[in-house]
Amino acid sequence: MKSGRDSRWRLRLPRPLRTPIALVALAIIATWIVAGASAPWVARRDPWAQDLSRRLAPPACELWFGYDELGRDV
Repeated sequence: MKSGRDSRWRLRLPRPLRTPIALVALAIIATWIVAGASAPWVARRDPWAQDLSRRLAPPACELWFGYDELGRDV
């Protein structure tokens, strides 16, 4: 039998959020939003910066995937 406290907080939620699947989906969406909002602090390089001297350079410790034909980080 469920406790009274457990069922009370579920009754306060809108009907679509009462299922466990909806709560998992909401957690995943919240994670994506936080990751997107924190991207400027995580990826410190400008994704559009070009360095033609490093055109098609192979992967290295600095950049794991190398450079494309315009010298951008892949």
